[in-house]
Amino acid sequence: MNAIEDREKALEQIYFRNSEMAFKVRSRRDRLLAVWICGMTGAAEALRERMEASNAAATQDIARQPSP
Repeated sequence: MNAIEDREKALEQIYFRNSEMAFKVRSRRDRLLAVWICGMTGAAEALRERMEASNAAATQDIARQPSP
């Protein structure tokens, strides 16, 4: 491979990682908003607990991401 192809592959990997991280951040934001709304509206406690457990799993996934 020449330098241009190497750079192209590197940029594709960066784009993929950034896209994946943006998706995870949006998902986490949406879950946190849902938990907050459940608390405000007095929704079922079971739903709120399930959302919080899901949020904890997503947080662990984000924390495990290797830094570039």
